[in-house]
Amino acid sequence: MCTPNSKQSDEISKGPPCGPTNNTSTSKDRGKDTISEKGNNSVAKLGKEQVTTIIDADESENGTNGFSIQEFVQFVKRKGQRGLLQEYDQVVAATEQLSGSCNICKKRINLSKNRYQDVPCYDDTRVILSTDETFTSTKDVDDCADFIHANFVEGYNQKNAYIATQGPLPVTIADFWKMIWEQNSVVIVMVTRIIEMGRIKSGQYWPVTKGSSTTHQGFKVENMDINVTNPEFLITQLKLTAVKQEEFRIITHLQFLSWPDFGIPSNPTIMLNFLQIIRTEQSLGVSRLKNKWTGDALGPPMVIHCSAGLGRTGTLITIDICTKQIVGGEKINIRKIVEKLRSQRAYSIQSSDQYLFCYATVIAFIRDKELTPVSDLESISIL
Repeated sequence: MCTPNSKQSDEISKGPPCGPTNNTSTSKDRGKDTISEKGNNSVAKLGKEQVTTIIDADESENGTNGFSIQEFVQFVKRKGQRGLLQEYDQVVAATEQLSGSCNICKKRINLSKNRYQDVPCYDDTRVILSTDETFTSTKDVDDCADFIHANFVEGYNQKNAYIATQGPLPVTIADFWKMIWEQNSVVIVMVTRIIEMGRIKSGQYWPVTKGSSTTHQGFKVENMDINVTNPEFLITQLKLTAVKQEEFRIITHLQFLSWPDFGIPSNPTIMLNFLQIIRTEQSLGVSRLKNKWTGDALGPPMVIHCSAGLGRTGTLITIDICTKQIVGGEKINIRKIVEKLRSQRAYSIQSSDQYLFCYATVIAFIRDKELTPVSDLESISIL
């Protein structure tokens, strides 16, 4: 489990450590302060060959290419909570071994930039920062200058739709804003509070009061406006200025306030409302960029983070992709989405509750959009 910098914690996974550290805090010291992947015991006791047999046998039932809306509803009814927990076990078993190298995050010079020392960051999907001339004297310093614990994640018909990252540390706040600037991101989604259960989950990387500002190396961040009309969410308009270039952009910061640590939101509808706000703000942000953005029509990557950038972050991304699939008329396959997500941002979706919540929210989306008769959904109980 993770050994956090500054003795912080979050929903984190089992996994190989990212390298040596002088921090003596361990997951055992934190006791309850880690999330267990519920329902995983049955698979954990099986051998690799038996697990493979289970997964292969389940492929036809799970729909290799996904389900139509009606097929999905029937699948969820047939599986029930217990069957979906078993499916989560299978996902964990199939993805618990890292699918690529994580060498850069393990370099000693980069360890201080990792919020948790055993949360890996894949080399092939990591966000690479540009390097300033003052950081190019040695190869090691080069590695430090271009590293941030963040990974690109593909979306629905969109390459690099998201950047999944950890909550910034005090030493990485400047790098965080540099990433926002270089990737042309216009939306930051924060699905954690700064402090939860008495523990620091993220650095305070933006000014919290309207009219205030902070400076992080070459970037000035100003709080232009705060929307507090919804008790579930905090929406802040930020002005990000690259001081040397004398250029600025408007960034929307959306914080989900009611998603509890070690838990799930109280209602799937709250998540669907939040996603709609995110999509609206992304669209407005892209329109403000005008000719400064020439990439995908859906815009630059949305930056999503919790504390480790795995559990709540992965849950939100999964639901966003799946609901977009439905709107696009595509077949639904939550399992495949999560498996692919975990191949880009290791160990995303940190608990069986979060996995179940993905299913419950998609069912709620189908109900809200009246995509199938309500009578078909009445007997479904997932959470």
